[in-house]
Amino acid sequence: MAKRSGDENGERDHNRSVHGECHDDTQVDSDTDPYRTDSWGHDKCEQRGVRDAVMPAAPLYVDAGKHGGIVVDSWDLNEILVSAIVRAYALESARARQLVDEVQVQAGGGRVYATGPNNLRHEVWLVSYRINVPRKNDLDLKANNGGSASRTCRAN
Repeated sequence: MAKRSGDENGERDHNRSVHGECHDDTQVDSDTDPYRTDSWGHDKCEQRGVRDAVMPAAPLYVDAGKHGGIVVDSWDLNEILVSAIVRAYALESARARQLVDEVQVQAGGGRVYATGPNNLRHEVWLVSYRINVPRKNDLDLKANNGGSASRTCRAN
């Protein structure tokens, strides 16, 4: 999701919020990131960023990568809203922030996925998605180590 206001395909996106902290045990409510994983230990610093994109209604393929999750809700609008929650863990807060900044979320052409640096033993990033789609929108969801859920959606 590049930092732009719109394009000729009706797709637009922006960064919504960024925050982070070093912690012993961070709690994040399910509305923010329903598939949060805390398996990298409590001695890590965590940084988060949320990126939003709007796409025209169309069949949608979402790949949450190795650790991310996906929640899809339906709505009555004829467009797709993607909120990508980028999380990074590292030994130092500045490095976790750098990892968040290096993750690129791609949303367009009916595809949503993220790319970024290689995860290392003490440095991990992941992206979870909260997506709103029209009620009868074709979906292809891939989540390897996170979860996926589709609520109030009907197949075409």
